[in-house]
Amino acid sequence: MRKINTLIEAGSPPTTDDIENLSNKPTKKTNQNIPEDILGELERSLLKFEKSDLLLDKSLTLTSLAKHLDTNSTYLSSFINTEKGMNFPSYLKQLRVKTAIDKLRSENEFLKYSLNGLADEFGFHTADAFSRAFQKQTGIKASQFLKQLKKREI
Repeated sequence: MRKINTLIEAGSPPTTDDIENLSNKPTKKTNQNIPEDILGELERSLLKFEKSDLLLDKSLTLTSLAKHLDTNSTYLSSFINTEKGMNFPSYLKQLRVKTAIDKLRSENEFLKYSLNGLADEFGFHTADAFSRAFQKQTGIKASQFLKQLKKREI
């Protein structure tokens, strides 16, 4: 709302592009309720987590990750929401899809897996959940991506 008011106060009416850009860019909040030293530790810990296989654990929850990172779930959730710009489930899906893409591109063995096998390998409960997350993040179906990779590998 503040951004719309700023546009209106600027003297010219907002264009359609201005309005679309406002709706696509969430206003970034700050982590004022988290002490600075904890913010730094959370950032370092999450960077390590993002490179680990722990993110592929199907049973991973916000609470279990917070425990693993030796912090509380309120701080962790707030940090992910503000610094990553998404909630924990979206953040986790994004990391898992990125990991899947990286491994599919670099390790040909994964090209032999079914969607169920890939979902299991990359931390999703079902092939459908994997496919939906993959398509939402990349804009293409996981099956199409696999077909293209297989063509390239032959």
